[in-house]
Amino acid sequence: MARLSILVPIYNVERYLEQCLESLLAQTYGDLEIICVDDGSTDSSSEILERAARQDRRVQVIHKENSGYGSSMNLALARAAGAYVGIVESDDFVAPDMYERLMARTKLAPEIDMVRSAHYEVTGETLQKKNLFEQKDCERVITARDCKKLFAVPCNIWSAVYRRDFLLEHGIRFLETPGASYQDTSFYFKAVLMAKAMVLTDDAYYYYRKDNVDSSVNSSGKLFCVRDEICEIDRYMDEKEIRDPYFIGVRNAFMFRGYYWNYNRLDALLKSAFYQEFRRELLRIQKTEEFRPEYWTEWYWNTANRILKDTDQFFWDSVRDVTAARLDGDTVQKTLYAEHVEEYVKMQEKILIYGAGVYGRRVYSYLCRLGVKKAVKGFVVSKGTETIPAIDSVSGDREGILLILAAAERHQVAMMKKAKQLGFTRILRVDGALQEKMKEVVES
Repeated sequence: MARLSILVPIYNVERYLEQCLESLLAQTYGDLEIICVDDGSTDSSSEILERAARQDRRVQVIHKENSGYGSSMNLALARAAGAYVGIVESDDFVAPDMYERLMARTKLAPEIDMVRSAHYEVTGETLQKKNLFEQKDCERVITARDCKKLFAVPCNIWSAVYRRDFLLEHGIRFLETPGASYQDTSFYFKAVLMAKAMVLTDDAYYYYRKDNVDSSVNSSGKLFCVRDEICEIDRYMDEKEIRDPYFIGVRNAFMFRGYYWNYNRLDALLKSAFYQEFRRELLRIQKTEEFRPEYWTEWYWNTANRILKDTDQFFWDSVRDVTAARLDGDTVQKTLYAEHVEEYVKMQEKILIYGAGVYGRRVYSYLCRLGVKKAVKGFVVSKGTETIPAIDSVSGDREGILLILAAAERHQVAMMKKAKQLGFTRILRVDGALQEKMKEVVES
């Protein structure tokens, strides 16, 4: 039985796959198995894998229908037999002595849960070493309390090895969301959170292909993937009953880093949809006792507080390139709503319709057709009646409610002002573009 299992998820990477496999088969650490999961590739990746398996018995190939990265990784973890597991992305490659060096560091203590190294970024012909940790934290056994920077660096799960029994004992798996991205985020946080013994090194062995990774994201399917990963982290912490202020504090800092990074990668027209979630979560953690600088790195703490000084100004500064196109104008609104309004509405737990006339009834019909009837808590109006309450009588957490302004546009300025004064922060107005969308859904 191999001591090390290397997990390789594959989907349409014929251009790079042979180099990746060759680098693994050339490892100076010989006691290993290579588990390749082909996630329904439609190019020649499967043929390349089968050829490698015929030539070297250490290569195991699993073919499955396309169901996403998280599913592939969990399947590979279930198949792994090694005492430790490593992860290699199929468009990257590694140095010949990578696993010999990492596995040697697993002997620094009886049960090292995780060893993580620095890495190289490969962009075209350019190679750049990325040192993520301070020298004082390297080459010794540490925990997450010894190095808060573990929660402030990229979630590179591949420049590491993990003790397999540790992952199994703590139920550390990947979130399975077909078509989603960033599914290493919650896995990384859970591993760092639960590890009792880690070793970091500033030696670099992993070559991470960075080509096009910083291009803007313009797919609505990836808009809220980071949020889904943070929700998985919260679910896991609740399950494990983790209430320690330190870990709640670093969770908040980790959330901000992920949201901020994601926001800056989004296409300008998608920023508005994601920013509502970003702003809401940032304002929420600001009110907690754990919102303290000792849980953050200095740069992220200063950046978060700069945004909090004027959240509206931060948004407008970040979309200057499209300001000329009038973000609230009809053209941009149509693009934004057509892509995202349904997804945003469907994820709400509480919805109030501000307005009970013709517009209000149209909105209600639209929400029912979307399948979110249970989330609709009712109608409110500016001045209450015997049957419809006034908006200022709404109790509970107003920031957690999506308020839909269901009235003619000439009335919406006053309604918006009143709603903000009362503490509502998630406000969606019915404009021409949304009316067209509602008509399309109701009549379909």
